[in-house]
Amino acid sequence: MNKNEDLTKQIKLMSPEEMKSLASEIKKDMIETVSNTGGHLASSLGAVELTIAIYHVFDSPKDKIVWDVGHQCYASKMLTGRWDKMDTLRQYGGISGFPKRHESVHDADDPGHSGTSISIAYGYAKARDLSGDDYSCVAVIGDGSLTAGVSMEALDAAGDCRTPFIVILNDNRMSISKSTGSFSKHLQKLRTSNLYKNFKTNLKRVYSPKGVHRLSVIRDKLKYSLLPKSIFEELGFKYYGPVDGHDIESLTNVLRFVKSLDQPVLVHVITQKGNGFAPAMEDPTKFHGVGKYDPVSGDTPSADEKSWSDTFGEILVELASKDPDICAITAAMGESTGLAEFAKAYPDRFFDVGIAEQHAAAFAEGLALNGKKPVVAIYSTFLQRAYDQILSEICLQDLPVIFAVDRAGVTGRDGETHQGIYDIAYLYSMPGMTIMNPRDRGTMENMFRLALELKTPVAVRYPKNCPGTYPVPAGNGSPQIIREGSDVLIISDANMLSECIKCAGELETKVIEGWKPLSYAVCDIGILKPLDLEFIDRALTLYKYVVTVEDGTADGGFGQRVSAYAAQTGKGKVLNIGWPDAFIEHGSISELRAAYKMDSRGIAERIISFIGGRS
Repeated sequence: MNKNEDLTKQIKLMSPEEMKSLASEIKKDMIETVSNTGGHLASSLGAVELTIAIYHVFDSPKDKIVWDVGHQCYASKMLTGRWDKMDTLRQYGGISGFPKRHESVHDADDPGHSGTSISIAYGYAKARDLSGDDYSCVAVIGDGSLTAGVSMEALDAAGDCRTPFIVILNDNRMSISKSTGSFSKHLQKLRTSNLYKNFKTNLKRVYSPKGVHRLSVIRDKLKYSLLPKSIFEELGFKYYGPVDGHDIESLTNVLRFVKSLDQPVLVHVITQKGNGFAPAMEDPTKFHGVGKYDPVSGDTPSADEKSWSDTFGEILVELASKDPDICAITAAMGESTGLAEFAKAYPDRFFDVGIAEQHAAAFAEGLALNGKKPVVAIYSTFLQRAYDQILSEICLQDLPVIFAVDRAGVTGRDGETHQGIYDIAYLYSMPGMTIMNPRDRGTMENMFRLALELKTPVAVRYPKNCPGTYPVPAGNGSPQIIREGSDVLIISDANMLSECIKCAGELETKVIEGWKPLSYAVCDIGILKPLDLEFIDRALTLYKYVVTVEDGTADGGFGQRVSAYAAQTGKGKVLNIGWPDAFIEHGSISELRAAYKMDSRGIAERIISFIGGRS
């Protein structure tokens, strides 16, 4: 088998035993490869047999296979001509960790966030019908993603319209954290109906697959006498399952049958996250998105420092110990956002709402309206899904809701859909919103205390890595000079502070077009919104040049507000530095900063060009 080639045609000719052997080989290589690249291992391991069965039954790329989010897509990449490129997975210039149409004709969509695959596959199916074409449209979605409101909206619309297409529910009882909510409990009832499972097993033993299908009417009548009707059938989908997602023969039989049906179908597949690698099966949350690890033991390098997420979690537990009104909300990411200890300490005040960011924000609104102090911990890239609730409900009513905006700024290897570079711009547009950006643990603690005192909407944003250390006392949100200088002031958000300090040191050794070496000061802006206009006015008066640097898009960032004030007052010369108006690809944070001139050297080059052009 040539791993450089598209293997989808070969899979169609394989026996069940050959496909089982292929699954073992894929898992072995995946475990070894991801141990070096990092990535979404547990989800992809759990979907290997399902992926093989899909390519055995369906005629991709003619048939459209839409993977929700793409956490489970590694086996698909390996089978569609990218197996030999897996060592470049999530590396700068290498293949993405998610489906990408530019990589393969088998990738039907560039997925963004959870829950959209049903809508997209349904759109494909309607377009097919309008064009008079004939092919299958398949959405592969995890049970965690079904908690997203857009999934429910899609099921409601598609079931009513009766357009033939297939939803494969990959049910591993997990999202990133353990699945929660009444829908998860409904799936559990479907999984554990032993009477129905025994009936199906006996039916399968006695009859051939065709015979089983002829008895589908009898089976359905018996099914409804044995367990409650599934919610999917109430929504207009024909429901088949549960099916063992690691039994390739059962999977191919069911998928082959549902492919022939002329109506919306949902196939409920039970898989085990991390299947084939004991450490990932034991701790699927850890191996959902994992860095480098030992491919035998699963051991990961111990962290020398606490991450921003862990630091936030510790601070919130401490604050909550003195204030019984503080509540914590997350959207299926309790561990990832640092809230695991809070959940243990205050289970009645911890709320994991599932992958439902809109609900998280609206739920926080209700808590705030009734006197509680909700803190909503969500990654920057996912928070944008709650834009309407934050703007039109929380900010409109000036409610005391605090957003802990994790993974703010460029996050690295997950690429375009996960870079947190838009939150400053979209939160800045909201009247009444305060935006803070701490540089160290002490400043973060002070900012959360201030946020609680303000009793208005506040976003505290912080990056993926670890808090810094600086030779000045912890800040309280006011602009703070970190490095003294007299000619040029670099005003930075906390994320970019270390790059700016290094940049200032490099610049003081350079002569710019005949000028004597200039002296560069660096300031931590602290609170990004509202700007301290008195400080900005003094800076524009005292310094020859002012440069703003932020780990967000330059368009719509705080720097543009500084430039606008300078233009209004006729004071100073201002350069704004931030990420460009573009989607930033995957790579390490340092590689991406270097590529986009957002590292110390690149910032220095941009400042030299700016000052040199004005000297």
